[in-house]
Amino acid sequence: MFQTNTYKSHRQVPSLRSRLPRRPMRVKQMWKSRRLEANFGSWESPMLRLVPLCLLFLCACPAQEPKPQQDAGIAVPEGPELAPEEEVIQVLPDEWMLGRIGNTDNQALERDVRWNRLQYPEVGSDRRYAVDWERVRATEAGDLPTSQRTLYWAVAKMDLSEGERLFARVDRGYTVYVNGRAQPADIYGSGKHRIPLADEPGEHLIAAQLTGGRGNAKIQLFITGHEIVFNPRDRTYSDLREGDDSPLYLGIPVLNITSQLLGDVQCRVLESEHVEATTTVFPGMGSYTLTQLAFEIRPKAPWGAPETVIPITIEIEAQGLIYRYQHTQEYTVIESTKHYRRSFISPQDGSVQYYGVQPPKNFDAERDYALVLSLHGASVEAIGQARSYSQRDWNYVVAATNRRPFGFDWEEWGHFNALHSLDNAMDRFNIDTTRVYVTGHSMGGHGTWHNGVMMPGRFATLGPSAGWESFYSYGGSQRPSGLFARSRAHSDTLNYLSNIARRGVYVIHADADDNVPVREGRNLVEAARQHTDDVAYHEEPGKGHWWNGDVSEGVDCVDWQPLFDFMEARSLDPFELDFEFISPNAAYAEHHSYVRLRSALSPEADLELRSRQEADRVILETVNVRSMILDGDGLTAKGISEIEVDGEVIPVTTGDIEYGPQTGKRPGVHGPYNEVYRRPFCFIVSDNDRGAAAAVAAHHAGQWNVIGNGQACTLPMSRRQEAIDAGRNTIYVAVSQDQLNLPNDFPFRWDDEGIYYQDQRQRDGAFFSLFEEDGRLSAVLAAPTGKEDLLFEILPYSSRSGFPDFLAWNDRGLVATGFYDSDWRFDRSLTAP
Repeated sequence: MFQTNTYKSHRQVPSLRSRLPRRPMRVKQMWKSRRLEANFGSWESPMLRLVPLCLLFLCACPAQEPKPQQDAGIAVPEGPELAPEEEVIQVLPDEWMLGRIGNTDNQALERDVRWNRLQYPEVGSDRRYAVDWERVRATEAGDLPTSQRTLYWAVAKMDLSEGERLFARVDRGYTVYVNGRAQPADIYGSGKHRIPLADEPGEHLIAAQLTGGRGNAKIQLFITGHEIVFNPRDRTYSDLREGDDSPLYLGIPVLNITSQLLGDVQCRVLESEHVEATTTVFPGMGSYTLTQLAFEIRPKAPWGAPETVIPITIEIEAQGLIYRYQHTQEYTVIESTKHYRRSFISPQDGSVQYYGVQPPKNFDAERDYALVLSLHGASVEAIGQARSYSQRDWNYVVAATNRRPFGFDWEEWGHFNALHSLDNAMDRFNIDTTRVYVTGHSMGGHGTWHNGVMMPGRFATLGPSAGWESFYSYGGSQRPSGLFARSRAHSDTLNYLSNIARRGVYVIHADADDNVPVREGRNLVEAARQHTDDVAYHEEPGKGHWWNGDVSEGVDCVDWQPLFDFMEARSLDPFELDFEFISPNAAYAEHHSYVRLRSALSPEADLELRSRQEADRVILETVNVRSMILDGDGLTAKGISEIEVDGEVIPVTTGDIEYGPQTGKRPGVHGPYNEVYRRPFCFIVSDNDRGAAAAVAAHHAGQWNVIGNGQACTLPMSRRQEAIDAGRNTIYVAVSQDQLNLPNDFPFRWDDEGIYYQDQRQRDGAFFSLFEEDGRLSAVLAAPTGKEDLLFEILPYSSRSGFPDFLAWNDRGLVATGFYDSDWRFDRSLTAP
């Protein structure tokens, strides 16, 4: 399917293979097969040998196709030398010490691991940590016996020689620590993630926090001499469609397995007979960091006949790397009438995301089509979701991703990625904006409700199948309270159902669903009928969560023909003048009809709009709205000459009509905290950082990639302007406060001894906070010197994080949290406790 070149480290050392017999560990060989190359499945050999490892995701194995040569039509830019070939091996420690946690509330072990104080365990019961340790060996596939439903710790020693670099696959785990430095594990066990661990010579203590009860956790360790590693197992790409010549985008996770911060990262596609040379510049990549890098593919001509094989070579060159590195992958052209992947650059973070497309039957380039946005369930790939639908002659099906198959429950970043996918598809295809619909299954059924009530102006109907209401009704999660309830208000579906008063709803559920109880569908139908008369419900008897029949050409539980008949019969006025709309936050749900919300008077309440037309006038009543922008062009096109806003009459003019102050909080510079991660962002560390801040940034960047298929850059303070010039939000990690341009009433100070909240010292505390910086949204994360490990504890990359504008904590719990007011000023009345 594809192959890569292999590389040798810039350190001039004997080959890894020649030194391996001196190592007290077992090594296995892994072989490619034709079937596994085609399916990207897991693959192992039953052999144990001291031989090089031909890794599908890393190095070249001459199985079916020759290596690309520099004189084979590939234009190679001048610069550093191309990295020579390098053997890669998998190593198996002689033993793992596996500890089963008896008291999951005991955090003493994790604290000692983070502080690099853990001593190598001994077999038996350890009362300090409430852990029972046993000596085990991992299988060749990396399996460890974690069958009980509890937490485990796995600890091993690994010795590295000069020039060796260590990376890993860790499935069904939370976090992996090497000498106290944290990296994210793959909690879902997909098998496709790789994380950088270490490159320092000497002995390393590896400690992995694992979860049991859902199959064995897996840990595989690999050694290379490479400075960086491509991981094409986890690539994000477009299919090459016959006759298409539009630019495409490729996203590849890259591991920096060095202590060097890489600057001015040149992400190139090399010219060949098929594609033009392109370069995308990435500002900076942190030490020991995993992130996705983006590449632009520009075909020289439309792709040829189906089954044509197109090799594409990408290259990375960066300040801090001795060599430049290449990777070649082959793509096969597909028929233009088939379902396919379409990739795009995400406005959220600059990463490459994709959506699956089921194109219309008998496509006619001269006509406009309806668009059905489909949202997948947990563990489902978007291309598989698109494949579940049949083709119809009146609509596209666009299956967005939730950033990952599990992702964010179609809230937070999943919510925005659904909208970005919709926007990209509507720009790409000829779409009738009055005929856009949203549907989805399971988690995607919840996403249908969530996106439908947050953005009712985008969708004529909602079609949830096996959907659930909220985390509180379905998962039994405790409802947040206080300020956290406000920052997570968007999760409470029922509070915003009134937004669909003029929409159609078609609900599907099976009465024997053993995953999402049928009560979820029934309850939501009754709730929706309180707000709209246009509700239909189909309950399938005797079927489970995912079911099929003979009603539709596709899979019945999503491709249900009566649902599509329901959608086809309805259209939307995206510029309606009679409506009521409630938004939890102007930065989360800002737009409806002719109104774009900018900010609220108070962050502690919803924003409300009530609009009605009277002849050539519109009456708009608002609640808790501080500022907004009215669409003068749209109102003029509707024949409106004046608008009355809360009793104030405003003549309608063309262009934007600004209402209220346009400074202070506004979309993009608004909050709460998660908003700083909703546009491309960059972690900024001190130039004299001793590694602690860089480790925090690496953990954040890696977590964002593993959970959200994301991209995050890292730069030193002296080069932060590069991030600003690239339009990125800046997130300062343990940077000295005297280097920042903070507001005068900023409630936090910090130094080597502690943090200070309202001048009260927290010796062992940490905090994060938003602030406005030169018209942009920035954030700072800080902790006292030696306590930076606290910054590993709270990560925002979850559908259930939902923090206010700032948060301070210590080992004992919450210190303070709160919102800033609408002018970014500190207000004690908006804080807790």
